[in-house]
Amino acid sequence: MRDLRLHLRAWERHRIHFGIVCPQSRVTLCRDLFSATCATGWNGAAGETIPGVDGAVMLETNALVYRFPYRYQDPRCRGRVNRGFLDPAPVRVLLQKLPASVSTVVMTIPHIYRTEEMTFSMFARQLEQFLTGMPGGVNAGIELQTSRFLLPDYFELLARYGAIHVIGDSPSMPPPLEQIQLPLVLTAGRCIVRSAARTDPFWQLGMIEIVRRCVDEKRSLYLYLSDTEEAVEQSLIRLMELLRPDLAKLSPLRRRRAA
Repeated sequence: MRDLRLHLRAWERHRIHFGIVCPQSRVTLCRDLFSATCATGWNGAAGETIPGVDGAVMLETNALVYRFPYRYQDPRCRGRVNRGFLDPAPVRVLLQKLPASVSTVVMTIPHIYRTEEMTFSMFARQLEQFLTGMPGGVNAGIELQTSRFLLPDYFELLARYGAIHVIGDSPSMPPPLEQIQLPLVLTAGRCIVRSAARTDPFWQLGMIEIVRRCVDEKRSLYLYLSDTEEAVEQSLIRLMELLRPDLAKLSPLRRRRAA
């Protein structure tokens, strides 16, 4: 465990932060090992309890849902199109309640099916209105879960407003290795990855490629993994082993010797 902590701190010197997705109630405990945390279920009611300079929160609000699920708590809304989809007003109210310890807000837009009457042009117009209504000084991360909208115009729109494309591993999206290779995918000075903790080679290769690209382009990276703390630790231990040569190459002593 000590070696993992040392590796995580070493990567932070290169603006690469590895963290965990966890409930608000466990953020303080998780921070014993992970200096970067992403708290789930934040809706403005308990934001003041989220500590940490590198803390992020996943915002929960109906404004991000295009159609209410059939298990939605209000029976009258189940299965109906949400008329408040991407309305910035309620989100702006929530973001104004953010504690100073929160550096980034991750907003997930669930999958919009092809059968819906929502073209990319319509979506882009609503998203632009949404981003226009965001308060200044907020690092907004948009986790899109509709793969057909991953177009250059989408990434250019995010970049224009300084929003971050969150690389997620939703079943409806391309895997991280494919996403990081999309043109214009890095839309801001920082990159965010939110994924389940895994150890399979294809996933690990995707994480390595994301790290390498962020280092090469001098962008900050926040990689948040979800699962049990033990599973996240094991996934990161394996990833640190694979990234060890890359970290060694970044050593100023080694670069000095090479010169």
